Amino acid sequence: MTPAHHESAGHPYVLEPRVARVLGFTAATGAVAFVVGAIIVPERAWAGLLVGFHYTLGVALAGGVFLALLACSGSRWAAALRRVPEAMSAAIPVAAIPAIVLLFGLQMLFPWARPHGPDDPHAHVIAAKHAYLNPLFLCIRTIVVLVVLTWGARMLRNAAPGAARVRWGAAFMAMFGVLYSIVSVDWLQSLEPWWSSTAFAIITLAGLVLSGLAAAIVLAVHLRRRGAWRGVLHADHVHDLAKLLFGFSLFWSYVQYCQFMLIWYTNIPEETVWYAARMRGMWWSTGLVSFALNGVIPFVVLLFRRARRDESTVLRVAGIVLVGRLADLSFHVGPPLLGPSPWPSPWEVLPVVGLVALLALVVLRAISRGPSVHADEPGLEQSLHYHQ
Repeated sequence: MTPAHHESAGHPYVLEPRVARVLGFTAATGAVAFVVGAIIVPERAWAGLLVGFHYTLGVALAGGVFLALLACSGSRWAAALRRVPEAMSAAIPVAAIPAIVLLFGLQMLFPWARPHGPDDPHAHVIAAKHAYLNPLFLCIRTIVVLVVLTWGARMLRNAAPGAARVRWGAAFMAMFGVLYSIVSVDWLQSLEPWWSSTAFAIITLAGLVLSGLAAAIVLAVHLRRRGAWRGVLHADHVHDLAKLLFGFSLFWSYVQYCQFMLIWYTNIPEETVWYAARMRGMWWSTGLVSFALNGVIPFVVLLFRRARRDESTVLRVAGIVLVGRLADLSFHVGPPLLGPSPWPSPWEVLPVVGLVALLALVVLRAISRGPSVHADEPGLEQSLHYHQ
């Protein structure tokens, strides 16, 4: 196929003003709800912002991960789909903004950031970890990590095809693996600093990739149905994306099971305390819902080839996974911040909805500012004519 034919692949994506206004209004509503909630019920508002931060940052970082994987593997089947992970990774700076706000609520979120007396049963554990878990060092780590990840994703997006792109893809994967592990421990595991797990970082990483892939599928189908990817996204592309979603769902289920089974089998109080807090009230049900939405339903539905090749079915499963990611993060954040039996309220829900709307607005605008398909992308011909 000649470059002239490449230029005819895909059509520019146009973000409708009405959609942009709705997303912008929803984002503003979430911001107002957080400010009001931080005054009225601060524990709920800060918990909602923390969940929304991990949710949106995970989807944005997943875009960089997918770009890196495509670069390092030399994969050509998805060359025509590159604009979606590019747009997702371009949203990393915006998805990082809630972290700056969260730095002002450390005492509300983390027990190690609050004064504690000698009668606190966990005082000795917190004191032993003070060199690492202290507000100043956390602020420094967070800013450095987010700046480096933003820079790495930008360099990867702008890297020329070939050896430079492969080098930046490998570099981004290396820095992402280390730096996101730091983020997950700092902002999730340290909510209960008396507990630790060597599998925690890989569990959060599995959830990030799974939800990011689901978001990419939703965006890809949206582009096709809006006409931008008509003739670009084929049933074979959908089939391969569904297989990836199926595989990462299995991986997420596996690492979740491994952590739970090992802790249950060894029955060491220092380890079981994390699950003990989540077997009371509504949190055990939240955990079961998370496992069903992220693991059981994708496995059962996408096990069949006909379902994997059906765009509507794959889109529904991707939507279920995105809801499941919220349940997963709530299962991590809720018990230490909200107690055993809280009912969901607008004060923790609206900040999450607002951040998701903001992320969607930024990603869709990024796609609308350029071609929906790069005409000079290596492997574009194979991708446009991809058949299994």
